[in-house]
Amino acid sequence: MRFAKWLLVLSALLIAAFPALAQETLEVGATVEGMLTASEPFIEYTFESAGDQRVSITLVSDDFDCYLVLYDADGIEIASDDDSAGNLDSRIGPLTLDAGTYTVRATSYAHRNSVDSISSGAFTLSVAEFETNLIEYTQRVEGELTSAALTANYSFRGEAGDAVVIRLESSDFDSYLTLRDTAGNELTYNDDGAGNLNSLIGPFMLPETGEYLIEARSLGGTSTGRYTLSLDRVEMAQIAYGEKVEVTFDARNSAFYFAFDASAGDVITVTANSGGSIDTRLTLNDQYNYQLISDDDSGSGFDPEILNYVINSSGTYSLVVQASAPGEGTVELTISRGELPSLDDGAQTIRFSDSVYERSLRFTGEAGENVTLNITTASGTMSPSIDITQNGMSIGYTSSSSITSLSFSFVTPDDGDVLVRINEYSYNNAELTVELAR
Repeated sequence: MRFAKWLLVLSALLIAAFPALAQETLEVGATVEGMLTASEPFIEYTFESAGDQRVSITLVSDDFDCYLVLYDADGIEIASDDDSAGNLDSRIGPLTLDAGTYTVRATSYAHRNSVDSISSGAFTLSVAEFETNLIEYTQRVEGELTSAALTANYSFRGEAGDAVVIRLESSDFDSYLTLRDTAGNELTYNDDGAGNLNSLIGPFMLPETGEYLIEARSLGGTSTGRYTLSLDRVEMAQIAYGEKVEVTFDARNSAFYFAFDASAGDVITVTANSGGSIDTRLTLNDQYNYQLISDDDSGSGFDPEILNYVINSSGTYSLVVQASAPGEGTVELTISRGELPSLDDGAQTIRFSDSVYERSLRFTGEAGENVTLNITTASGTMSPSIDITQNGMSIGYTSSSSITSLSFSFVTPDDGDVLVRINEYSYNNAELTVELAR
């Protein structure tokens, strides 16, 4: 009897501490607005699936970092998501549901990770039947994002090893592209890879044969307007250090794609010499399709050049050389091993632009030596981020904004090469002088 009374008291205390929270009903295709508060840190909604139904669930808020959880009829969690919708918003799906009742929980990332943490604010939740448009290789389609359809979804079938290039362009909004597999897992994404706030995925190698999903939307997921989406399968030519390859641009060939193998620590230089016949742009992507660096006019005669870029990890990298505007001309592409300027030889001058924002230097360190890095700008201000590494480990880091000079001291733990990587985030033409005091 005492035990039963104790259970009743405990239950009462739990109810007082965690009052019953709202559970509402909505239909597939509906959008609802709600509010998280201190007393309601999550809200649950139930909906019915007719079976073999493909849905996408999206939670958007300007007030908190969203988190979505989906439960089946037995209360078992079958899916969850934090930021797949971008901008700290959440999206589950697309996924195919069996017939039955499902519950979706709208909450915050903070509360999901700690019941004592609460984020409050307004949100919008939608449960939509996932509809896709078909797109095929070489196809270029036009469409429009509206307030009723803020995301456009396209599906295509690809073969394992296909190198695909997907481009989303709009003069109405800042575009954003996501590529997913048939289960809805994100494979890669891009914001501004095509320039002018347009998006470019690729060349991306498809991992397996099957259906793939392209998600086209604005960066914030709330803008509307016209867009153009294109999908192409491209040929990836192999290129190796020391090779020179000649490519010819014309009305049918506006971009060329190359792959090469690199090892961690490699210093590479890539040039695309046209002799003034055509204006081109160079882009280097890593093995995950992340754009590492892009250049337009840093080389000779306004040709592009990627100078002394340090490879962080071993793998297969891709190079894209594309015409900046329609035209004809021949370009000689060269990839070679570079050599970093050495601070052992004295002060070094490095230059940045709106597209070249990373430069690297080196020096020979001695174990236990205290050294100081002095950086000054020739004119204007700089906003540098500086990372010092030795043997792949960071031994010093600093950053600052809108300054004209900087002094940074650190200790080299071992004998041997030290890498000084400088990122300049003012995105303007800048000339810096770097000197080592020891």
